[in-house]
Amino acid sequence: MKALVKTFSILVVFLGCMTITSIHSLADKSSDDNGKMQLKTDRIGQDSSLENEFHKETELEKMAPDLFKKQTRAAIETKQLEAEKATRKLEQKLFVQPSETNTALRDTKQTLFSSNYTVQDARASNQDTNEERGLMSKKMIPALIGFVAACCGGVFVMMRKMLE
Repeated sequence: MKALVKTFSILVVFLGCMTITSIHSLADKSSDDNGKMQLKTDRIGQDSSLENEFHKETELEKMAPDLFKKQTRAAIETKQLEAEKATRKLEQKLFVQPSETNTALRDTKQTLFSSNYTVQDARASNQDTNEERGLMSKKMIPALIGFVAACCGGVFVMMRKMLE
């Protein structure tokens, strides 16, 4: 018993030490680097991307600086608005369809609630179920009698073996 307690206490101390060391390593993961190496090329690329955000000049502007004047910008904006309207209309035609009348519901209603509907005689349906119950009981009675006979036979054989 003492050996078991000693083994268990050593195991608990070992697991405690393991959790303390793992908690220390988890605390260091909060930095932004997460252990990734930053090469000089990465840092240079980051600096140039910050500069490019403020001033972006395309190749077309370099080749033809007067191409994008107010008039051309207005024409481009009107074309963009027309394209947006066309896409909206197309989306409405494709995705929003007019609601069609539900013919299945109407057909089901007509078949269930027709004018020539007749009620079946309730006595006839009860007689059918009584006949089925009678057949079940007619089959079950011999089965139960056979089961009881088999049990009695087994008890008789056991008693006979014990008395011998």
